[in-house]
Formats: sequence, structure tokens, C-alpha cells
Amino acid sequence: MKSETPLQVAAFLDTRPGHVKQTFGILDALHRLTEIQIFQVSLPHLPVQGEIMNWIKYFITPTSNRFADLEGCDFMIGTGSRTHVPMLTCKKQYNIPAVTCMTPTPMLIDTFDLCFVPQHDRVADAKNIFFTTGPPNRSQSRENHDPNLGLILIGGKDEKSH
Repeated sequence: MKSETPLQVAAFLDTRPGHVKQTFGILDALHRLTEIQIFQVSLPHLPVQGEIMNWIKYFITPTSNRFADLEGCDFMIGTGSRTHVPMLTCKKQYNIPAVTCMTPTPMLIDTFDLCFVPQHDRVADAKNIFFTTGPPNRSQSRENHDPNLGLILIGGKDEKSH
């Protein structure tokens, strides 16, 4: 049974397709339960100096109008480290709960209201951690699996995370 008043959700999106799919995987699942209205915030790829400036602004700037149109959203969600500072800036300014679909850096875990974290990341359990089996995605079970068939995934070494 879906609600009559849609949830207002700000989706912070970087330019990485996998991150966008993770964010919308959560939003798709939520939409199956209730009505939602999504406000997309596209974040440009910034050079290192721009990312550093975002961090400086987060810590020393008391207010900003950058996300004024998101005031009143029920929560915001994003995937990717480039979404963290903009979301936390918005949270600081407008007190909007922040949700991430990944494991944030250890110093930021407690600043998020909810973190969807894949079990394989081996993060310590905490009140704001929700463990997932793999990263969130848009796939849905069709309930028509053939028990005589299987899938083997062969991949390379991911030195960045494992």
C-alpha cells in the first residue's frame, strides 16, 4: 500500500554509472513500497583542488545557499566519495538526514544517518550501518531460476579496495 504524500528525496549523483545504479537501486526498492519524488543533484567531476575547497568550505563556512531548493526533503542519498561532502554540507545547513550506498571513510561513518554497506567490506557493526549482500543495484529476482544452471564470474584483482 503506497502513501498518498510522496517522500521527498534528494539524489546526489556523481558521473560514475555504477554509483548512479547503486543509488537508484535503493530508490527503486523504496518506490516499490511508497511514493517518492526524486530531486536529482548532479555533481560535476572536480579537480583535486576543487575537492579540497569543498572540504575547506564544509569545515569553515557556516551557511550556504547552494542547496536551498532541497530544504524540506525527507532525506538525501548518494553513492561515491564525491557525494559525501556536498551531502554533509546540505545536512549541516538544512538538517536533512544523509544516506550513503557505500562504506564512507572511517572519519565520516558517524556523520551519516544510514550507510548501506556490502558485507564484503568487513565494517564493524554500528547503529547506522545496514549490511547488504554486495552493492545495491537495480536487479530484481524474477523467481524463475533453473537449479541446473549456474553462473561463474571471473574477475581481476581490485587493488583499490580489496
